[in-house]
Amino acid sequence: MYFSCIKKPGKSITQGSEGGSVVSDLTGPTTGSGNTDSGSTKWTPLEKQTEQKNPQINSIFQPYLDKVNSKQVKTALARTGGGPQVTRNGRSINMCVSYHLKGKCWSGCQRKDDHGQHTPDEDNLLLNWCQAAYPADS
Repeated sequence: MYFSCIKKPGKSITQGSEGGSVVSDLTGPTTGSGNTDSGSTKWTPLEKQTEQKNPQINSIFQPYLDKVNSKQVKTALARTGGGPQVTRNGRSINMCVSYHLKGKCWSGCQRKDDHGQHTPDEDNLLLNWCQAAYPADS
């Protein structure tokens, strides 16, 4: 293992050959990608993800397909306070609106536990959400 030192005003960063670093004497070594999020959800760079395709988009969502580009999904999620909830693996999570309406998403998605076929009740729940999220006048 080798170290290189990078000088910055007020601190120095020592970078190890194995990806770890130490910022002055106030911090310990870090490892990995530099992700400091202590939560259970880890971010994966897009180039390391694979596209997840939904081969069976329910036809009841047809009226909303032209409204679900990325910006409009984000706007709709903000408008409604998030997507509808489903239970997966014994816990309540938000549905992946992109996977079920666009027909595609990414393997690093925070809602990837919902990347799979819905029950008719779950599709109806998503349809009700679509009606609130994408009003007819928008």
